[in-house]
Amino acid sequence: MTLTSESDVAWELVESLRFRLTPTELNNAYVNLGISEFGGVIESLIAVIEREQLTIPDGLMEKLDAWRALHHPDGPISERLARQLDGCRHRSHG
Repeated sequence: MTLTSESDVAWELVESLRFRLTPTELNNAYVNLGISEFGGVIESLIAVIEREQLTIPDGLMEKLDAWRALHHPDGPISERLARQLDGCRHRSHG
């Protein structure tokens, strides 16, 4: 697994989901990317993935796992993100 910058993960996630986001979600994502709020973008889009029961490519899933481990290694946020990502993983392989 290659570590990718938080910014690259956020941009890739937005580009992967852009056609599945509402105009408001997409606008919010771009505004937050513009002010370097990459973690917030990633967390909000993980919630969209969960809510809409979307699947994402395996390579991007690996980057999200690496991002979570680096930026939220433990605690309640880590546990929530791990649960959300596991749900996405099970849908894509279920």
